[in-house]
Amino acid sequence: MSIFSSHKKEQLVAIFDIGSSMVSGALVLLPDKKSESIPKIIHTAHSEISFQENLDFDRFLHLMLKAIEETAKKMTKGKHGAPKKVFCFLASPW
Repeated sequence: MSIFSSHKKEQLVAIFDIGSSMVSGALVLLPDKKSESIPKIIHTAHSEISFQENLDFDRFLHLMLKAIEETAKKMTKGKHGAPKKVFCFLASPW
């Protein structure tokens, strides 16, 4: 093993769960494929999407994008670095 090589090959990823009332996010360290260790959640955040009495889809979309932005900003406050990949999970109605 070289003194310049790193034995840790973890990869930082961002995960967003986008629902009808909230956007949740997490920064996760994924171990390399050869490792037997499990992923490690290092930071989580969420932002609510404001409730609307009368649904206007354009406004709903705007509020969802604003919630993603707020969640991402909260996740960057930990200064863990930039994720290499971003995964998004979409719930109904998206």
